[in-house]
Amino acid sequence: MKRVAVIGATGDVGRGVVREAVSRGWEVVAVSRDASRARDLASLGVRIVTADLTDESAATALATELDAAHLDAVVVATNVPSSRTFVLNHQSRDLVDSVARTLLSHHVTMRAFLPLMDAGSVFLGVGGGMADFVVKGYAHASVAQAAQRMLYRTVAAEWLTHPVVLELLVQSMVAGDSNRESAPATWLTDAQIGARICDILDDPGSHEGPILTMAPPV
Repeated sequence: MKRVAVIGATGDVGRGVVREAVSRGWEVVAVSRDASRARDLASLGVRIVTADLTDESAATALATELDAAHLDAVVVATNVPSSRTFVLNHQSRDLVDSVARTLLSHHVTMRAFLPLMDAGSVFLGVGGGMADFVVKGYAHASVAQAAQRMLYRTVAAEWLTHPVVLELLVQSMVAGDSNRESAPATWLTDAQIGARICDILDDPGSHEGPILTMAPPV
């Protein structure tokens, strides 16, 4: 039985990962900044932990509390909302802040967990497909997602004997609990993404990394 920590467990992608992992009989720790949003996940039999993974000391304490050396996987599925604004209409500080907010929880979690994790485990981050293309009005998100991709690529190259480090770029909007009734049928669902992530965790060596992609079926 795998033991998996899902960071950002109450977002659409995070919930998809939690539900799929539970369906496979895995032990799941659901980590959220807001415990009230995670109450429904408790009915699945998962452990709920409240922590702010943008804070270094909180992340270090969490890694110790969860005994990171005995985790089979850590999935970082945090999400930074963005609004439509053409990039030259952004103040420069806004653009920098967009990149910083996107990278922060990933980098902080990496620093806290990776040194403690076993060499056979997996650290997987979820990123956005706009790292590879521009949607007008969301170039700031593309810049931030591209930076996140490079973060994972670099860490994977530097941690050669430590956990497998991967990023899954989701090239779609996500249909989940927050929008299921209004989401177009062309969007990937939380369940589809959760299944793909758990397949990767089940057999990380069968996937060419460190950057993987997932797009809606044609």
